[in-house]
Amino acid sequence: MAARKPRRRIYTIFLSSTAKDLAAYRDAVCEAINAHDDYKCVRMEDFGARSSGVREFLKQKVADCDGFVGIVGHLHGSRPKRVEQSYTELEYEAAVKAGMPRLMFVAPDDFVLPAKMREPDKQAAAQTAFRERVMDEQIVSSFASPESLAARVSQAIANELVPRFAGEPKRETVEVEDDLAAYLDAIESQHEQLRLVGFGGRLRTKIRLEDMYVPLDAQVDDRVFGDMRAGNPEELECDVREVPMTEAFQRAQQHGGRRGLVLLGEPGAGKTTHLKRLLLWVRKRGTAELGLPADVVPVFLALRDLDAGLDDFLQSQLDDHPHLDLAPGFAAGLRKRGKLLFLLDGLDEIRRTEEREKVVRWIEAALAAYPDSWFVVTCRYAGYRGLAEQFSAEFLELHLRPMNEDQARSFVHNWFRIVEAEFAQDAGQARTIARGKADDLLARLRERRADTRVFEMTRNPLLLTSLCLVHSDGGGLPDRRAGSCSRSPSGCTPSPGANGRRRRSSSPSSRRPLRRSTSAGSPRASSSRTSATRAGS
Repeated sequence: MAARKPRRRIYTIFLSSTAKDLAAYRDAVCEAINAHDDYKCVRMEDFGARSSGVREFLKQKVADCDGFVGIVGHLHGSRPKRVEQSYTELEYEAAVKAGMPRLMFVAPDDFVLPAKMREPDKQAAAQTAFRERVMDEQIVSSFASPESLAARVSQAIANELVPRFAGEPKRETVEVEDDLAAYLDAIESQHEQLRLVGFGGRLRTKIRLEDMYVPLDAQVDDRVFGDMRAGNPEELECDVREVPMTEAFQRAQQHGGRRGLVLLGEPGAGKTTHLKRLLLWVRKRGTAELGLPADVVPVFLALRDLDAGLDDFLQSQLDDHPHLDLAPGFAAGLRKRGKLLFLLDGLDEIRRTEEREKVVRWIEAALAAYPDSWFVVTCRYAGYRGLAEQFSAEFLELHLRPMNEDQARSFVHNWFRIVEAEFAQDAGQARTIARGKADDLLARLRERRADTRVFEMTRNPLLLTSLCLVHSDGGGLPDRRAGSCSRSPSGCTPSPGANGRRRRSSSPSSRRPLRRSTSAGSPRASSSRTSATRAGS
């Protein structure tokens, strides 16, 4: 393996000022900062608009930087709701609290402020008090024009910050962007395929998730939005709304700027697959259609392996991963960068209830610590009992819907098309065989529409995969009396869990999905597991 090139230390300087009155000055100073080797200007506009958690977000972004440049004019400017201090004063306080070096520049008393920018007396007095505070606490410099200010900032960096930072112990710091492309390539390769195994290992093939994936829908209760208490489905029927999963983030954002989703579903309903699909969507198609910021970076984490807070877990999963080949400290750099999409899979796979509750607390702490990031948590209904009240109103609860008839038809055709293409030498012949087998299975399923058990199996991706496997090997549909597949291969029987025991079905008293009709999966059908594929976990 080639030796990794040493990383340059990049110093980030937070630039603080009001924008309306100082836009030209602000741009000139940012350009002057970036002109220095190994220095990078950071401004709040780099992070996009926010509707909630602004104060905490601001403090975190200032504290993440190495230095602070403040331009204080005569305009008080905007402020968060129910807060008397302006954003610029809050930024200054965050820099003071962080103990970072501060270079402060104060507009002269005769600085011209256009009449249309004049503020009410209360705000003007507050800005005067802030200017006096800065001049009392700091050695300040004045300026006459954007050019003179840029020159003074550049000189102050050379005189104050460069010698100061040069005296720090040498340390390797990862500039995350250098390794980001390699990281995204690696996680795409890791999650883009589903491994299909059936019939005691006689059928083995790999499936690209995008070829197999069928878009799913989810239900959300508008009446208790953010309350996390779905209650009795029959009572809430009028308030239940069905939304495509691709619109879930936009839905959450529209209701109070929520940044978290809890995705609930039966075993095999498609929870894990949806998380992987989100990862690949962000990687290949961007974030615009999902309603997420453009530069969000996905991070997929299996919660069953979590034994500490998310920060330590992220580090162990990235820095210590044997196949990612990332620079030491990449995870820390990624955390500092922020703007992450945490895809947290399998909360129910943590066995003990008290351990699951602790993990929820870690997730909530991470949501507060990463105010510019998004979170999706998946869980089975059976593992969700008692956890609803543990999640804050920042999380929107979604109930993954069973597949409808059109989705099931697409799934079956996709399955046979992929499998037959794997083994046939002639592409045209493979398509013909696949279409014939798919149409035959769908016809048999229509004949058994009255059989509730078979009908429910067609609504669950994992169980429907079992039917495809059985049909491909010449088997029949499940017997009404015995509850097993006639001429059943091993691919149609429930598979043991990781510990060798059968997985238990969802308890009747467990939290159930919001329903409009009886087409939703039943505990009897959804408790089955197969060794067929992870396509619908």
